[in-house]
Amino acid sequence: ALVPRAKLLRRYVMSTAIAPGEDPPVSMKATVIRRLSMAVGLLGLVSFGLVFPFPLRGRLWAELFNMAHAPVFFIALLSLTALLDPPAIGLPSRFTTLIRMTFRRVLVVTVCLMILGLVGEYLQQFANRTPSYADVTANLSGLLAGLFWVAAIEERGRRRLSLFLATGITLLGATVMALANSWDCIQQYREFPQLSSFERPLELNAWEAHAATIIRSTDWSTEGEYSAAVAKNNTLR
Repeated sequence: ALVPRAKLLRRYVMSTAIAPGEDPPVSMKATVIRRLSMAVGLLGLVSFGLVFPFPLRGRLWAELFNMAHAPVFFIALLSLTALLDPPAIGLPSRFTTLIRMTFRRVLVVTVCLMILGLVGEYLQQFANRTPSYADVTANLSGLLAGLFWVAAIEERGRRRLSLFLATGITLLGATVMALANSWDCIQQYREFPQLSSFERPLELNAWEAHAATIIRSTDWSTEGEYSAAVAKNNTLR
């Protein structure tokens, strides 16, 4: 039977009506452009942070930057994955998926970020910064933590909890030394005008020896149990 044209029009209007408080539909093209712009901006921001010669003043600022490596790459991996497939990192399914991010595809994004981190560390020598294997390790730890997180989303029960726990442990392991050094910096500031007591092993990180090594010694200690000794060619001087 033929349906009257007025009824067809009413059905169409009812099927496309927007509920009160609901946002109007956004075209897929606009979504793709917006998310690609966000991805490019994110990668540019990470690249800028890796290469720009920030004027770090003092040991504490350097440790805070060291502390940021793992969390930044962790967030970068999850953010890029979410821009392509929000539910892949645990976001609600109402967000539009552009590409279904299987674990293998997340690995591809991980490798791209790993290459970006390596290139950034290499270029630091041309930007008055010092490349560091510790920074590379921290970057990789952040990416590994991100993989644990993505894998956890697909799991349930104890396995999911274990993967979330692995995420936290990986991030903590990558930042614990920088956290400890930052706390030692605060302790050193509190002890000023005394420059160092050398009672804490981490205090040695505040000093830089040229063609020599600074070690803690119990000789010639004026306060407390330890003093500093400079070792050169296996001889204390």
